[in-house]
Amino acid sequence: MIGLVFNNSSPLYLNACEQFKKWDEFFTFDENVISPMLSHCDCFVLVGNDIQGRPVKEYVYKSGKPFFVITGNYFNIKDEGYVRVLVNGYLNNFGQVPQVADHNRWNELRQHYKLRDSFKRKEGSRIVLALNSKHSPSLFKASIEEWVVKAVSEIRVSTDKPIVIRHHRKQKVPYSSLIKRAYDYQNVSSEMDYNDSKTSLDDTDVSVTFNSTYSVLSLQSGVINIATHPGSPVYNIVKNDFSKESLNYYPDEETLRNYFATVSNCHWKVNEIAGNKFRDLYEPLIEENKRENFHWVGE
Repeated sequence: MIGLVFNNSSPLYLNACEQFKKWDEFFTFDENVISPMLSHCDCFVLVGNDIQGRPVKEYVYKSGKPFFVITGNYFNIKDEGYVRVLVNGYLNNFGQVPQVADHNRWNELRQHYKLRDSFKRKEGSRIVLALNSKHSPSLFKASIEEWVVKAVSEIRVSTDKPIVIRHHRKQKVPYSSLIKRAYDYQNVSSEMDYNDSKTSLDDTDVSVTFNSTYSVLSLQSGVINIATHPGSPVYNIVKNDFSKESLNYYPDEETLRNYFATVSNCHWKVNEIAGNKFRDLYEPLIEENKRENFHWVGE
């Protein structure tokens, strides 16, 4: 039996969850209401990767049973196109993705989202620190304020390019003595994120991220990314420090094409989820029930 855990998300994500009714016998749950039926389910489908404070999701996460997570696409573009589906995912980046490169599917995604057809570095004049909302780093026992100061101070050793602290659109980091230390460095300013994330990449030479999916869009847009936490979805293909070499490192085209051809396999239209291709790719991940990096959040 498969357990479907619904919440008040948009119809796109709820409809995606509905598709799993075609997989097996099912039972539906509200994410806030614990039920004895939870113990009868072999795996689960969670809508949204916000698990803490939602009793049913917390139960699933701690149960050891495999689960799907349905959430927004890696390109941070809000539309009714594709959802992202991970296995045993949590906070966007923990989940398993089918490790099969599908270049045709990547081309479909690229055309749908009107993404540039190039993996060439696009030079800019500024370095953007793309902040998460405070919720995500705090789960890793990390202070976003300390992260900002460390990043700015180490970048300034290597370059005097303008640095922009880009606050997350949902939550501006409060002004504090730590943040003041970051602004005290030469040529450091701030801005808020926009609803269209592509806009905030204008004139960006390097984006610096903690564990944000913004890193994926940065690389696709030709912007160098430095990922400073292994929770980042691009951590293994980019640099993770602020040396001069890192600030000038953009992965080669073959690496990026293969990466995006693989990432494409976790982006699905709602009406594809019940199909054979989806099941062929995802059922082995469910059976394997591989659970990595849960120690990052104290497990």
